Amino acid sequence: MRIAIALAAAALAVAVLGSTPIGGAALQASARSLQATGLHDGKAKPPARGPRGAPGARGSAGPAGPKGDPGPAGVPGRDGAQGAPGDRGPQGSTGSQGPAGPQGTPGPAGAPGANSAIVAVAVDGDYDGGSHLIPAREAADAETNWLDFPSPDAARPMTVTVPASPPVRLLIHFAAQSRCRGYVDGAPASDEQLCLVRVLVDDGPTTPTMDISDVAVHGGAWDSDNGSAEWESLSLDRFTDVLDPGEHTVRLQVNGYGGTVGSAEVSLELRNWTLLVQQIRE
Repeated sequence: MRIAIALAAAALAVAVLGSTPIGGAALQASARSLQATGLHDGKAKPPARGPRGAPGARGSAGPAGPKGDPGPAGVPGRDGAQGAPGDRGPQGSTGSQGPAGPQGTPGPAGAPGANSAIVAVAVDGDYDGGSHLIPAREAADAETNWLDFPSPDAARPMTVTVPASPPVRLLIHFAAQSRCRGYVDGAPASDEQLCLVRVLVDDGPTTPTMDISDVAVHGGAWDSDNGSAEWESLSLDRFTDVLDPGEHTVRLQVNGYGGTVGSAEVSLELRNWTLLVQQIRE
């Protein structure tokens, strides 16, 4: 307010004094005085800005503010593409054997075994039958005329073993190609000669038995001379009673029978033969 009053007084002085020379000089002096005091056109002149002071020291950090609430969960990303399989690594060493497991429960009983079993087989092999003459004797003498097969010098007995249990009997099957020819005085001649074959087990007869005295009446011969040199395919089967456990010998024998002339003989040839022994359980 004081500044306003001073300005008003100065204006009045200018108006009064400005019209005289002395007043004009005084007015100019007054203007310079106002300018020195910072007044200009009735307004205070702002003071000149001083140099900028140095920055003050940084204050210490204030206490931490409270923790904000967690933001919402983001959207899950998509699975990436599956990578290519890696190379197979080397095989590891074999681990130690683990402990034995508990013994399992016994399985059900198996089905009963077969009632029979083949225990021995003999075949012709390299032997082609080998012809040899057999005297064709009458019944009384023929019983002592049996020869081991295939010849007395090359007998082929067969040994089989019977178990202790169960009890068994033997079934013997013999098959061969046969040729039975009669001879008289060393020349081929038919005189009703017969060729006989039998099977022995432990040198005892088998069933059915070969009773030579009944052959001429009831038949039962293995082969006979039919006046030709043809081969025939023949076979026979014999069986035993129940046998004791242990080893038993099976033997095949041949014989000649018949003829009305004292010098009558037969030639018995057997080839491609098979001798098979089978055990039959009781």
